[in-house]
This record gives sequence, structure tokens and C-alpha cells, in this order.
Amino acid sequence: MIVKKIIEFIKSFFPNKSTHVKHQKTGSKATPQKSSFEQRSPFAQKSSDKVLSNQEIKYLTEKAESCIDSHDLRQALKFYNQLVEGASPHPHFYKRRAWINRMVGQFDAAISDMNKAIELNPDDSVSYWERGACYAHKLSQITTIGKDEKKTLLNKILQDYKGSVQRNPSSSEGWLAILETDMLLQNWDDAISNYGACKPYIDSREYHLVRSWLGCLSLIFAGDPLEEGDRKPLDDNSIRLRRTQWCVSEIDSLLIELEKEGFDKDKLNRAKVLHQKFIDHFSEPPMRFDG
Repeated sequence: MIVKKIIEFIKSFFPNKSTHVKHQKTGSKATPQKSSFEQRSPFAQKSSDKVLSNQEIKYLTEKAESCIDSHDLRQALKFYNQLVEGASPHPHFYKRRAWINRMVGQFDAAISDMNKAIELNPDDSVSYWERGACYAHKLSQITTIGKDEKKTLLNKILQDYKGSVQRNPSSSEGWLAILETDMLLQNWDDAISNYGACKPYIDSREYHLVRSWLGCLSLIFAGDPLEEGDRKPLDDNSIRLRRTQWCVSEIDSLLIELEKEGFDKDKLNRAKVLHQKFIDHFSEPPMRFDG
């Protein structure tokens, strides 16, 4: 889906001329046409210090995405730096640079970019999910933080995820992130409630697997029984995940935290077994941020 949107975005710089001809009224007086970027981007702002042409923007975007496809994120970051610095402000550039920064563990830079993307387009649901993820990944790496401060930050993250779902109620990512954050807050009942509520909005086998993992963990921690349907996606080994489809750092941290707090050993052991079962679905080691 991301790749498709990026292709459409790149194509917007060079519209099909025949399309303009087709929709021009016969006999009407021709009027000057704005550039495709001005027509299709309500966020573009003229600025004397922005020097990139549309063709240069297209070239840099294609090169950046090619680097992402080949897992050369550092080089992709350099291209998006050029786009952010040389093109008119556009949320797409900030969002993509934020995603790269998040993937390489530069969370403060990613959060700063997402703040800018939201400023440019406050109605985009994905931006709120992405910013919440940046904060969550950063929090999972903080080892010295008080319980009250951590709870405050988790509630801030939860508000971003809820903001995503408010703007797009059918967002699988948003719902699953809410469910996970409920768990990190150790609000087992809220997690179980959202586990049930989100089911109609889960739109892929992979996300059904993530939902099953998080839901089963919530049920285990709450001391509730697991039904056959709860585990079904986890037991389906044909469902495979790419390493970037979900980060497991937050749940890793939760398991460590619960063990330190002296949480029920039987529940914790069952949770660890189930957590490993989820990890076994990854075709390569899942994404973790080790600080």
C-alpha cells in the first residue's frame, strides 16, 4: 500500500497530458495551467530558498524509495534530507523521512518530522499512528524512568493512536496500537475490550496474527481462558511476517518489567511461550531496538 501511494505521488509531478485534453470543454478558452505539484498539493508553499524543480523532486523521490527497497536506509535518508531542505514543505517528505529515522532508531528526529507532517496536514490518520509509534519505540529503550512519568508518556502515546482511529475508524494499525498500549499500561481489561472491538477492522491475515498475539497475551495476564478462536492465527504457520511489519521491542520490555515486579510466574511463563510463538512467524529476526 505504501509503495502504491508513493508511485502515485511521483506520477503526480508528470500528469498525463491527454487527461487534460479529454476534460477540457470543446470551444472553451484555454487558461493557464498550474503545475501538477501546485494543483495536487494543498501543502506546497512558495519559498525563495526552495530550489528543487519538479523533475529533481521526482528523481530524488525515486532514488530514495529505491534505496528503501534495497534496505539502504542511510542513503535513503540523505535523499529525503535533500527533499525536505530543497522542496516546498510537504507532509509526504516529512512522513517518509520520519519512517526512515524510526527504522534506524533515531526517534527524536522522527518525532520532530512527524510533528511537522501533522502541522502541515492535521487530518492524516497515519501521521498520528506514526508519531505514536516513534514515542513508543523511544520509550521502550528508556531504562531509568519513574512509573508516573512512564504512565504519562504512555497515555500521550495512546492519545496519538486514538487520534489515528478517530480520523480513520477502520485503521488496523491504529486499533492494534491501542490494544498494545493498553497492555503496556497494564490495563488488561481495556486491552481485552479493544481486542474484541477491533476485530471488524483487521484487514489482513498478518494483522489478524498480530491481534491474536496481543489479545492472547492480554487474556493470559488477566487470568482469563484462551478459546480456540483466539489462538487460531498463531497456530497457522503459513502466515509469515516481514521484520518491519511489527516491532516487538515494547512487548519485550513489558515482559522484563513484569518479571522485575514479581508478576505471577505461571502467567508470565505462558506469556513468554506465546510471545515466542508469535516471533516464530517472522521470516527473519523481527524488528527490535536495542538502544
